[in-house]
Amino acid sequence: MLKKGIKAVCSCVSCFLLAVLFLAEAFASSAGPSPETSENGDLQLRFNSSGKFKIMVIADVQDGKNVNEYTLKLMTKSIEAESPDLIVLNGDNVMGIDPLLVLSPKNVRNSIDELMKPITDSNIPFAVVFGNHDAESVMSTEKQMEYFQQFPNCYAIKGDAETGVGNYNILLSGSSDGEVKLNLWFFDTGNHAFSEYGYGYNYVREDQIKWYEDKSAEINAAYGRTVQSLAFQHIPVAEIYGLLLEAPENTPGAVQGHGKWSDKYYVLNEELVRVGNMNEGPCPPDFNNGQFASWKNQGNIMAAFFGHDHVNEFIGTLDGIDLCYVPGAGFASYGNGYKHGVRVIELDEAAPDSYTTRMLYYQDLFTDTIPEDWQFDGEFEHSRRMWIYYGLAIGLAALLILLIILLVRRIVKRVRRNKLKK
Repeated sequence: MLKKGIKAVCSCVSCFLLAVLFLAEAFASSAGPSPETSENGDLQLRFNSSGKFKIMVIADVQDGKNVNEYTLKLMTKSIEAESPDLIVLNGDNVMGIDPLLVLSPKNVRNSIDELMKPITDSNIPFAVVFGNHDAESVMSTEKQMEYFQQFPNCYAIKGDAETGVGNYNILLSGSSDGEVKLNLWFFDTGNHAFSEYGYGYNYVREDQIKWYEDKSAEINAAYGRTVQSLAFQHIPVAEIYGLLLEAPENTPGAVQGHGKWSDKYYVLNEELVRVGNMNEGPCPPDFNNGQFASWKNQGNIMAAFFGHDHVNEFIGTLDGIDLCYVPGAGFASYGNGYKHGVRVIELDEAAPDSYTTRMLYYQDLFTDTIPEDWQFDGEFEHSRRMWIYYGLAIGLAALLILLIILLVRRIVKRVRRNKLKK
């Protein structure tokens, strides 16, 4: 009788948790208008009538249910000032571990709604990749992708690779002749993973690399040449440390490495880095799965653009490939104060094998004073908010455990009384 009572309690708790998970994943979806595709089915955009193409990359908005007003101001004004042809959300689009997002998919959708408003108001095509924090909410990245696809002008898809959500490419064709000039790659770098170095940031897997290599061969065969490209993903490749030099801890500008590099300090190698600053140790995966080596072998990636490390903005060239940081745009997580910003990439169909890029900062667009609470001197705003949220969550969990214990004790007492009666 005692065992049956305990099993009944466990069964009720399990059913409750399963119901919560089911409801979290279940919501209606209806796709927005289909984007343009090429003859072989690839997503496709065109250089504008001036023969130019401008991309705006926005990384690490990383907010909770309601997106910070300064983040939205930055996004809105940047889009108005630049009128890009494509906007790329480069991962950590939401702060998945925000307690309100952990608890409710409705809150995740609200966060995406607010994030997307400046983009949908502009009627500009957009693409999406996911970061480590996107995968931490109650809404899976599969469901998030489905939700993004409900917005007009969405050029993001799940893709054909088995691992991850958002491994795909977009071809850029000429403004008038329709000839393919350039390609854009998008990769899902996942969340966290175990490797020989322990538990750390995830890495692009073998099947994703194979998909990229097979797709490269398909594109090259279709157009009779190696089509040059740009790549977008959230977590940088491990080779980012190839742009750095080891230095004593007290060296001006030196930062401590991260993960397997954390026992050393580093400065930028000025012979390889042409622009930008490094304000934190890069945080790539500890395990190198050969993604950058594959890029080198294919010879079709001019530059790769990463988010993840909010206060890094440097660009360096390694083995002929530019590795470019996009600093954080979101004011609800750690960042660079007035230098929260977006990265602008400009392309010319007359010279498709080259590009230019620059940063656009909050301070370039506004003269107002950012409240001290949003300037950040290395502190995570979310950590302050989360202490409150998680304190409440822990309290509720403790209360639930106490109620279960009291219920079990009541069942035990009842069983014992029944035995005494017999």
